[in-house]
Amino acid sequence: MKTALSTLLFFLLYAFTIKLSFTSAEPVLDVNGDLLLPSNQYYVLPLIWALGGGLRPGKIHDSTCPVGVVQDFSELSDGVPLGFSPVPDIGIVPANTPLSIAFAEAPRCAESGTWIVVKEDLREGLSLGIGGPRDHPNHEIVRGHFTIHRDGMGYRINFLPSTGGATSGHVGRIFDQFGKRRLVVTDKDPYLVVFKKASSGVSKI
Repeated sequence: MKTALSTLLFFLLYAFTIKLSFTSAEPVLDVNGDLLLPSNQYYVLPLIWALGGGLRPGKIHDSTCPVGVVQDFSELSDGVPLGFSPVPDIGIVPANTPLSIAFAEAPRCAESGTWIVVKEDLREGLSLGIGGPRDHPNHEIVRGHFTIHRDGMGYRINFLPSTGGATSGHVGRIFDQFGKRRLVVTDKDPYLVVFKKASSGVSKI
């Protein structure tokens, strides 16, 4: 009985220590200087306003459903808002900690709006997509998690795989053969972003 109680106390102390380390991490801030919160939704915009608009699901490889992550060309478009879910959920979105990222609204043809990384025949890196394996037939899904890091005046989003055969990298932007601005995981220049809180009444896809 004493051994079981000691074990329970150890795990409770361990969990508290882990949570304390997350809560003491640097928080991520939006463009107004407010804390990024898991309960809110945010537009992800380029650090430099003249470099285009926000992010949204878009068609990639041979899919008829918009299961990639692309950037709008127009600076007047904020794109589709996203949610950020830290693991564990501690009420804020801290920097340098594991996250799940998802569009607030997914296309009806997609499994979900959750960001995933897909092995595709891209010279620049791995493809950033949404959904699950059925949304990307004939392409391998790379399991892992995302993190947000301060980079100068903006932020970069990193990806750390949990499986072998893939290296970590950060989210970058490329122009594909169709002229789309696609987001990829790469070791080249990061795509620096800021976060703008979305209003409660966002439009659906």
